[in-house]
Amino acid sequence: MRNEASCALGRVEAALRGEFDADQLNDDEQRIFMDLFAVRMMGPNPESDALAAKMRDEGGYVGLDDQDNLVRTLPGGGLDVIEISDAERQRRQEYFNCAVATAELEGLKVDDATKDRARRYIAGEISLAELVALKHE
Repeated sequence: MRNEASCALGRVEAALRGEFDADQLNDDEQRIFMDLFAVRMMGPNPESDALAAKMRDEGGYVGLDDQDNLVRTLPGGGLDVIEISDAERQRRQEYFNCAVATAELEGLKVDDATKDRARRYIAGEISLAELVALKHE
């Protein structure tokens, strides 16, 4: 029995390395193959590490960030938000509303130019850095 299991695992390992046709595995071997394949695809490996480094160095790759915003990698690292999610848009609006309410409680008035810059930030047209930079222009 141990010899059969060892042989089966050897066939599975060979299929994972691309040295054996996975379609030729029996049902038990295929289940083991799929489990190991999933683990290897999800975990770090030299190929995924190399791809991540290439994406960092070259930039231009598109995907979702942790807040579900559509982003593009920038050469040398960093991200450029292409389109913000509805949740992020709502979060930005809530922060702005809170800031306006706080300012008004202190007797200040938010001018139209500031409201327009905030609208552009909330919509995702400009970044937070651009919002702050525009204030000082």
